[in-house]
Amino acid sequence: MIRTYHKLFEPEYNEVAPEVIIEPAEIMDMDDPQVSRTQLKMQAVALFTSEWRRRTCWQDMMNIRTRSVPYEREGYEIPCTIYDPREDPAGTLLYFHGGAWSMNDHEVYDQVLRGIALFGKVRVIAPDYRLAPEYKFPTGLEDCYAALAHIEREKLAEGKLFIGGDSSGGNFAAAAALMARDRGRKDIAGQVLIYPAVIMNPELPLKSEQRYGSGYFLEYRSGQKFTSYYFDDYEEQSDHPYASPLCAGSLKNLPPALMIMAECDPLLDQELMYAARLIDEGTDVAYKYYEGMIHAFIHRPLKETIDTYKAIGDFIQSHA
Repeated sequence: MIRTYHKLFEPEYNEVAPEVIIEPAEIMDMDDPQVSRTQLKMQAVALFTSEWRRRTCWQDMMNIRTRSVPYEREGYEIPCTIYDPREDPAGTLLYFHGGAWSMNDHEVYDQVLRGIALFGKVRVIAPDYRLAPEYKFPTGLEDCYAALAHIEREKLAEGKLFIGGDSSGGNFAAAAALMARDRGRKDIAGQVLIYPAVIMNPELPLKSEQRYGSGYFLEYRSGQKFTSYYFDDYEEQSDHPYASPLCAGSLKNLPPALMIMAECDPLLDQELMYAARLIDEGTDVAYKYYEGMIHAFIHRPLKETIDTYKAIGDFIQSHA
């Protein structure tokens, strides 16, 4: 079982950039998740809207067309939204939102999804998968994977199809790439992994976790079973390759990857290990490494955020 690996490079672990605002961590109340989710959602939507509407690109982002394309799995209707660029898209990105497997939806991610469509010039399809702790591993992941069949059945893709996501959504994207390989799907042209969580239970706290695990928005302590609410049996399931892709026996025969990494992120070292292992096992990996940025920076109107949106479009265009 692979738990640690050499890193793509050794970061410097500097302090955050002066323009970065570190908000208090989003803490879910697992005893009352629905109420907690609603409060966190309202706070996030208000904050991100107030920040983005002051930018000159706001109106162009709002001009992005959206439409609802829900699908059913296990008798549950999964909300799903398409964001279309205002020109012919370079391809289609199936995007899984982050939120520690337990919170958020396309409304919290609205500016992110509009930004990718606008600056990346791609069609974005965003499912609102079922969340923990009500729905444990692998329910949310399988909801996301089922979107592939929905896209195929309804002919929703424009150009080649890519999968992507950030944080826990990046975990889903990496896992979905493994699932597609294992289940014989050949239609995934690439994977976009934005500061993904790729191992649930490392043997020891990694350096980036020690440096940024507290006080840098994402409160992360792997030794405290940070994600136990996501599993019925943490000890048994947390090492499963579809939960911890770094633990997979093989990462061969996976689609090309774009990895977006933030320097001041407790997940940085596991991302660097995953990138190195993908390369060593034959996957083409491009990466963008943003010094001074923190986890979840792509929600904020920063130049690094716009650069990320454009990099996603460039990656998709290069593999279209």
